[in-house]
Amino acid sequence: MRRRDRVFVDANELFPFSVMDLVLTLAEELIDFVWSDELLAEWERVTSVTSPASSSPSTALPFHPQTPYLTGLLRRRPAEFIQAVRQLAAGKQLPPVSPCDVASNLEAAGASRLSAALRRRLGCT
Repeated sequence: MRRRDRVFVDANELFPFSVMDLVLTLAEELIDFVWSDELLAEWERVTSVTSPASSSPSTALPFHPQTPYLTGLLRRRPAEFIQAVRQLAAGKQLPPVSPCDVASNLEAAGASRLSAALRRRLGCT
């Protein structure tokens, strides 16, 4: 069994859904999230701020989709990464999604470098 990456979760980052969906799928086999007590406390605070009963909006810094971590993970662990993308696509029923659709969704979310690298590995046209 290969070693899993340990990734520190930053509660100040917002991820587009398609990116977070991929990250959570990768977490099943490749990534272990690291949570600090401070981070968990902040997560609980933000959750209470954004609950429907609250009138206070939450704020967060935008996600930078060109962060090279995921593209580097694809380069270092291509077989596992591609398997995760295929697993993610297979789990989408309505509408059905192909692995190339996953790559296109990442492009639409602003992760163009990751999308291009993934499309090359998948042989998408």
